[in-house]
This record gives sequence, structure tokens and C-alpha cells, in this order.
Amino acid sequence: MIAACWIFARRRTEIRHLALPAPSTREARLTDANDGLFRQVLSFAIPLAILACTALYLHLHWDAIPARFPVHWGGNGTPDRWSARSFAGVYSPLLLGALIVLFQLGILVLTSWGSRRSARHPVGPIILIVVAGVIATAFSAAGLLPLHIVAARTLVIFYIVSFGLLAVMIWLSLRRRGEAGEITPEACWHGGQFYYNPQDPALFVEKRIGVGLTFNFGNRVSWIALALMLLIPAGLLLLAFELIKKAD
Repeated sequence: MIAACWIFARRRTEIRHLALPAPSTREARLTDANDGLFRQVLSFAIPLAILACTALYLHLHWDAIPARFPVHWGGNGTPDRWSARSFAGVYSPLLLGALIVLFQLGILVLTSWGSRRSARHPVGPIILIVVAGVIATAFSAAGLLPLHIVAARTLVIFYIVSFGLLAVMIWLSLRRRGEAGEITPEACWHGGQFYYNPQDPALFVEKRIGVGLTFNFGNRVSWIALALMLLIPAGLLLLAFELIKKAD
């Protein structure tokens, strides 16, 4: 990795004088883009509905849930972790799944609000929605463990389909690499991957390498957004550990 980064930095320095000049014009939207964002936000109702329907099913069949039920099995197929019939023991997977889906929804809204229209690709939000659906389905399957055990074959099929959908989404994103995207000043890119431009009001800009958006570290708000994106998953992880303790 170190050698690859060093070679990349050397070659980038050699060809930097061939970079496109910074644009002298500013871009403004002539149409309202809020309708597209509104439809994308509504799409997150599908994974949330999956989790909500699972919670309703468990509520209606609460008396059929045993006092203790297995939630994890060892390599030999023997249960090695159990949970109790309580709010934390039964609904923890669904609660965590909902929080993760809402976190992804927040990322979608934040990147749409903080980036220019030319930097956004329609496949990006679709990837977030597909991932949210996969997470909601996986956590719903875990939430059904008090009543039903998912067969290993079903899990294999689920993972194959999930990774297949993600692969298609990533492939569609990569197809855009040959198209003209957002033009940002070459001098503001450091190492080819870190963008720092205090004069640019955008919070996110299109990546030079890879697919998607990256932070404009010259914008102070980006540091707050980055901190939230790191702290919220850490908080969810701590919440998961607390829920597991209560479930036991």
C-alpha cells in the first residue's frame, strides 16, 4: 500500500501540469431538485416498513415466543447464545436495524444538501436505498429468531442476491467515469484524494479517484459532519452491546 501510494503521488506530480483549468463560471440550478430528493427519502419507507411489519408480527405472536430462545449457533450447529422474552431480547435487532437505516437516510439528505448537482450521480442514492433494504431484511430475519430459525440455504441465497445487487449498482456508477463530471481546481487536491478549498461553499465534491463524493475539508462544517459520521456508528455499536447485555 505504501509503495502504491508513493508511485501514484510521483506520477500525479509529473502529469499535474496537464490538468484542466479551474472553471471561471459558477453553476446554479434552474429547476427545483427537491422533488427528486423527496422521492428518494420516501423510498426509505420500504426498509423501515419491513422492520415495522416484523415488529408487528412479533407483537401479535408474543405469547408463542418461548421464555428463552437461541440467537446464535456454533460451528457444530449447537446453540451457544440465548436471549430472553423481553422487550430488549425480542426487539433489539429491529431497533438497531431501524437506527442504521435512519443513519443512511441522514447521509443521503446531507450529501444532497451539501453538494452541487453536477457532483451527484443518480446511482449513488439507489445504492444507499438498496443497502438499507438489505440491512432491513437481515435484521428482520434476526428479529424472527424468537419464532422461526432461518435455514442456512436461505441465508446463502440472500447474501448472493444482496451482493449481486450491490455489484450492479457499483458497475453502473463506474460507467460514469468516462463522462464529464464536476470540475474542481487541481491545486486544491492534495495527494489526489483530499480536497481542501475554503473558497468553495460545497460541503461535498465528486471524487477524483473512485466513485461517489468526498469532503471539502476547507469547509468547517465538513469536520462536524465527519465527526457525526464517525460518532453515530460508534454510538450504535455501544447501544448494540448494551441491548445484548439486557437481552441476556
